[in-house]
Amino acid sequence: MTMTRGLTLLALLSGIGCVAGPGTTPGLAVDVELFAQTASPVVELHCGTSGCHGTPDRPYAVYARSEYRADPGDLLSDPPLNDDELRHNAIASLAFVQDVDDAAASALLRRPLHPAAGGSDHGGGAQFTNAQDPDYLVLAAWVDEVLR
Repeated sequence: MTMTRGLTLLALLSGIGCVAGPGTTPGLAVDVELFAQTASPVVELHCGTSGCHGTPDRPYAVYARSEYRADPGDLLSDPPLNDDELRHNAIASLAFVQDVDDAAASALLRRPLHPAAGGSDHGGGAQFTNAQDPDYLVLAAWVDEVLR
């Protein structure tokens, strides 16, 4: 899918209260403002680097400041993510909060957590050594809110 088509799809989804489709759970609301205020900084820091998910060819491709951006002119620059980028990241993150009732069971929380702490193997290595990491707790709080 081209960047233009992807952004068009995101623009179409922006008017819908809930997103259902491949990789998302029907009924999970996309609250971009909540995502921006809570999970986004954690996702950008821990997932959005060019060596991880900050590239368009990744299944969980996310935008981040000073990394992968929707507008090639913003590439490697530091302006905050724009609304379309935040919406994209929120929807991409929701894809990893599917078919679970408990936040800790979500792939978004299990994949970056060290296996010794209950996580699963992750190609990029453990981002959180335990479930008490402050950034992990922020991400977990967002997942809890999404699942309510």
